[in-house]
Amino acid sequence: MVDPHIERRVALAALLADRGILNDPAWHRALEQVPRHHFLPHTVWGKDLDAGDGRLVSVPRSHPNWSRWAYDDVSVITQVDDGRPLYPDRRGDRATSSASQPSLVVEMLQALDVSEGMSVLEIGTATGYNCALLCERIGDEHVTSIEIDPGLARQAEANLTAVGYQPHLAVGDGAYGVPGQAPFDRVLATVAAQDIPGAWISQTRPDGVIVTPWATGFATTALLALPR
Repeated sequence: MVDPHIERRVALAALLADRGILNDPAWHRALEQVPRHHFLPHTVWGKDLDAGDGRLVSVPRSHPNWSRWAYDDVSVITQVDDGRPLYPDRRGDRATSSASQPSLVVEMLQALDVSEGMSVLEIGTATGYNCALLCERIGDEHVTSIEIDPGLARQAEANLTAVGYQPHLAVGDGAYGVPGQAPFDRVLATVAAQDIPGAWISQTRPDGVIVTPWATGFATTALLALPR
């Protein structure tokens, strides 16, 4: 029997290719290989449409939407209220971590313009899915990822180890980079920045590239690829 998750991730890669988003064969292969569902927690979160109050309600793995969201081109909320749901009924007030929409993930990874042998620093490990794609593309030994939330970092390490990836992982404020592993050919931030920290620049090799969602005080406005 064919694993349905394999079919779903192959279909997701094909969908993004058909839309003209996924156009790098190496990233296409990586997307087909890495099991996104493995990096989602047993409970994810969505808006409580019945209540209509904008609060976030838990969606357990047994819910039909859980499996569908894993391979739809949608972002998935993976943590609310820093891991402590605010309300007694376990509804949450604000999203504090998520698995990014696959089309955005692909756009950011392709913007890195990586090739074999390059080193990459990822700012914001979150679930570990982005990190796994990087490992699949350029090899574990070339990937470093840092996460500020210790709980998320532990879970990401467990997720990555369970599917055979062993990148360099760190816990701390990504604004300071990971000087012990620097310099890097590429820096990828998975969280929006309003300015580029000096550490990212100093830890990037000459002719390297920094990729980050770029934000103003009002909204995230663009994906920035900044040559060093």
